[in-house]
Amino acid sequence: MINKLFVNTMPFTYTHFKLNLMAIAVIYLFFGCDQSLGQGTITARGSVELGSVVDDTEVGRNADGFLGLEDGAQVFTSGVDVGIGGVGDLFLSGIGTNYQSGGTASVGFLNVGRLTIEDGASFRSKAMEIGDRSGSTGFVEVNGRVSRLSVGNEIVIGKAGLGEMRLSDGGNVTTAKIAVNGRLAGDGTISGIRGDSFGGVQVSSSGEITSAAGENLSFIGGVVTNLGRIESIGTTSFLSEMTFDSSVTSSGQIISRNAVMRFDGGLTNEGDLLASFGTSDIQGDINNTGRIIVTGGAQATFYDDIVQNGTLRVSATDTTSSVAVFAGDFSGSGGATGGGDIFFEGGFSPGNSPGLVEYDTDLFFSPSSMLEFELAGLEPGTEYDRVVVNGDVVLDGTLDVLLLDDFDPLASSIFDIVIADSIQDNGTEFQFPTLDNGRLFSSSIFTSGNRDILRLTVTAIPEPGTTAVLLMLSCFAFVNRPRRKATAVRERIKKS
Repeated sequence: MINKLFVNTMPFTYTHFKLNLMAIAVIYLFFGCDQSLGQGTITARGSVELGSVVDDTEVGRNADGFLGLEDGAQVFTSGVDVGIGGVGDLFLSGIGTNYQSGGTASVGFLNVGRLTIEDGASFRSKAMEIGDRSGSTGFVEVNGRVSRLSVGNEIVIGKAGLGEMRLSDGGNVTTAKIAVNGRLAGDGTISGIRGDSFGGVQVSSSGEITSAAGENLSFIGGVVTNLGRIESIGTTSFLSEMTFDSSVTSSGQIISRNAVMRFDGGLTNEGDLLASFGTSDIQGDINNTGRIIVTGGAQATFYDDIVQNGTLRVSATDTTSSVAVFAGDFSGSGGATGGGDIFFEGGFSPGNSPGLVEYDTDLFFSPSSMLEFELAGLEPGTEYDRVVVNGDVVLDGTLDVLLLDDFDPLASSIFDIVIADSIQDNGTEFQFPTLDNGRLFSSSIFTSGNRDILRLTVTAIPEPGTTAVLLMLSCFAFVNRPRRKATAVRERIKKS
């Protein structure tokens, strides 16, 4: 009784093909078994069955092999290996075309293996290894919005060999976990990723996730850990987009150029976040203890909240200046270097209650910005917030002064909260805490040497009944004005 089908002849095309082997215990299908006999090729179209007890399919066993399924063909096996001793190609095309493997699918087992899923076809397996053994190369492409690759457990891209998975034209992949040791690229959606220890997206130091001009690569579910590279690079005409709806922790590189990158679950950056040349729109909260670099004349907009306790460099040269715009709340002790321009459209709170923060850039605060300075004593940096700017500062918006730890400053107390090469005030509204016993805050900008200083001073109110009292009270009539919220500012910017 036959229990093996060897295909190692000239190509055949079947429009109706049924291999009824249900009574046989173990069935093997081999495509390409002897290099001297040529390539083993079958293209099956239409009503095709390779019975559900087929134990294994090997495409490119010892010679080059090709298995093509089209127009609704169905194959059910317990396992499949593509590219063993020869080059193997498994090609699926057309709505209703389906290959199901009950075990592990290996694409590029020992040699070169390729799996192509297009035009509404689907492939299902329990697990998948792309570039399985050392010296092998595996390539998987999912092409088209209704084409789908479904893997129950884990996809390993580049297990010991070279591996690449590409989604194009909105292709779909569903899996619980992806280990990226090779390359994951393109335009489509990867969903079903589990959020526990058995799931997630893990990018090793040799792995990379990329999207190019006109592509939008999205990840739904799970968490992402990046030790390698995540890259979204478009052109001025066609942006690149990448979306993560769960949290991302990166100690590798994240690169953006002419791109929109969405970290909807937040980004913990312990490595490098680089925006170079062109424009970059970066959405999602960022906790930075690594490096954020805006360089090469890039214009980067950060739409949500930033905690900056690492390095922020916004570079400039004599002829080129990079720009960073922060629309959300910006806090932390890291400051910035590089000499470029930084615009604050939302909240600004220096230090970590309180702190001394240095900026080697120009700072511009918009009318919608909200600055917050904390005072807990008379020592700058340790007891009250101070910002030192080796550049120019343009103030606007609202500046709110908060007292910490029941601090009650005496009359004549001074707080130099901003020191810069130059300070220009375009109409900042100061919100001061109320003091008793005839004391109140005032603000002034003055020059000392070659530096401008924004100073807060606690002064005593003169005796009642004088003109000076009336004038002074009118100047501080806005003390209790409610603060505006950064959230509304961010929403307006996103909508525009």
